[in-house]
Amino acid sequence: MRNRVLVGAASAFLGMVLMSGAAHALSVNPAGANWQSNNLLATPNTITGISGLTLAYRSILGVESGPFASSYGTTFNGNGLQFSLSYGSGSSIACPTCVLVVTRGVNPSGSPLTAKYLYNIGSWNGTEQITGAAFWPPANQLPRVASVAIYRADPVGLPEPASLLLLGAGLVGLGIWRRNAAKV
Repeated sequence: MRNRVLVGAASAFLGMVLMSGAAHALSVNPAGANWQSNNLLATPNTITGISGLTLAYRSILGVESGPFASSYGTTFNGNGLQFSLSYGSGSSIACPTCVLVVTRGVNPSGSPLTAKYLYNIGSWNGTEQITGAAFWPPANQLPRVASVAIYRADPVGLPEPASLLLLGAGLVGLGIWRRNAAKV
């Protein structure tokens, strides 16, 4: 009887842990930036000190590029102070180490200007919307938000905690089953 109660409690705990994967919707603004740069030659690697960052997604005034371009879309509001990056479908970006880069304005050639706000978005789950507001006012003057990009470090092949917990619960269950089988 005691073993059944323990197995039931362990199963309930495991179910709560596996179902508690909370979603992370992000809202960013200039005051919350982790890093800033006005350096023409700066890349996220040199600004953040995080090595191995590669482009996962970029939207320059609504034109998407990068390996995940077909999975996401970004809209910029009419005055250019706000943006909304949304997941559509397909592969999502895994973000144990990700940096969101919001870039100011465009040059006459169409390339983004160099002022950047950078955010550590490692807690983002890859499917929740990211919104940004209050960038480079006043709205009637250019430059404004022209580019939103996500850079990520390639994920390391470590198992997630829920998988390890599931494996551990399975091993405990096997041990209890074997102990009960040995008593009979």
